[in-house]
Amino acid sequence: MKWNELLAAAGYEQTKDDPEIADLQYDSRRVGEGTVFFCLRGENADGHDYAVSAAEKGAAAIVCEEPVTADVPQLVVDDSRVALARLAEAWYGFPHRELKIIGVTGTNGKTTTTHLVRHILNDAGKKTALMGTNHIIIGDDVYPATHTTPDSLELSGYLRKMADAGCEYLVMEVSSHGLKQGRCAAISFRAGAFTNLTQDHLDYHKTFDDYLAAKEILFESLDRDGRGVVNGDSPYRDSFLAVSAAPAVTYGLGKDCDFRAKHIEVTAEGTAFTLVTEEGRFKAKMSLIGDFNVYNALAAIAIAAGEGVPTGMILSSLATAKQVAGRFQKVKGRFGPTVIVDYAHTPDGLENILETAKKLPGKRVILVFGCGGDRDKTKRPIMGRIGGRYADYAFVTSDNPRTEDPMSIIRMVEEGVKESGCEYEVCCDRRDAIRDAVLMADDDDIVVVAGKGHEDYQIVGTEKHHFDDVEEVRAALALC
Repeated sequence: MKWNELLAAAGYEQTKDDPEIADLQYDSRRVGEGTVFFCLRGENADGHDYAVSAAEKGAAAIVCEEPVTADVPQLVVDDSRVALARLAEAWYGFPHRELKIIGVTGTNGKTTTTHLVRHILNDAGKKTALMGTNHIIIGDDVYPATHTTPDSLELSGYLRKMADAGCEYLVMEVSSHGLKQGRCAAISFRAGAFTNLTQDHLDYHKTFDDYLAAKEILFESLDRDGRGVVNGDSPYRDSFLAVSAAPAVTYGLGKDCDFRAKHIEVTAEGTAFTLVTEEGRFKAKMSLIGDFNVYNALAAIAIAAGEGVPTGMILSSLATAKQVAGRFQKVKGRFGPTVIVDYAHTPDGLENILETAKKLPGKRVILVFGCGGDRDKTKRPIMGRIGGRYADYAFVTSDNPRTEDPMSIIRMVEEGVKESGCEYEVCCDRRDAIRDAVLMADDDDIVVVAGKGHEDYQIVGTEKHHFDDVEEVRAALALC
């Protein structure tokens, strides 16, 4: 493709020179002959500093926010990330136009909600791809996920694969980082859902208002003939309803919600509730456990209903939906306690799973948890207090310490646990903490291992080491 052809397709003015384009890249290490290099500004590096190097490696053109000294055609834009999103879509032939894209945003619940929507739509005969924290699914192919919402170049590449595979829908998790950084700036959303908003990512957003504003971008970019789906019980419901570019419906437990759950019954085997809509009342059952999963189910129901799936079909599909890996995942051995592995890494997420665990049949709740390094430090004592408030005994351990000292993170969590008065111990080695928790538990206790969920690694320093909470739990249960 020629440079000016690409520019015109993306809505930019053409330049004097018109080289042949072979590739798009924002990592100068991957630049080769004919590459368009995008100068992106990040927290630790500025792509403008690598423009000359990219030109020397054969870059055919450069996209930047200020002129650089490289002797190749340059497109100077206000935001290089938005330009990357627009040019990536043009490069891949605008695959988003061939898909009906549903986005789900919120602090917690995105992964489970998107999996439920995909399950329901597939059961309704609509081939649906998935993109999110756990993985990317296109037909029978599963790809590892590096980010909840990929960078726009990677995103458009996957959209092309989905369209070529004959997918009709894509349901995707949309993170606040992805929205604020313009990763989705060039795609349109047929529907968008808001799950909830609680403290997280303040290391990046700095203020809660900025975090909220980033989430609202999804609703501002909805197709006007699409649908917004808003948690009607959230204190931020009116904010999302106000900015939604599409007509919106609400879900929750409140009387004024369009999709409402009543008479919720939670057991160790699953959850049942009465669904109330303008059509009437319906009995709903699912294997997913907990009130928080009722909210996830209601969001999925509202999305699927907006796509014309009959209520009866939705509820039949919901009844067969499986628990998502690492989301309140029950692990049981021949002997020993029931263990719950969950991704909960926010105050609200931790409270939800512990509150649910306390309602299940069992003598004690024993908790294994910590907090990640190089992330929001203010939530650490908060999570410590929550863990201590609900657990009968707690092991404060390491999560993904990254470049921080693991013990310094643990001490901040420990402050909150001490305030709660809960009996606890510090065990920095996560493997040892899981083993000790399982072995100290009686058969009728419940052990909750929180923080990493589906992750099969632990980040220490800048390196990833294999570590899987489920594997470690099974190894510990084998000793019982």
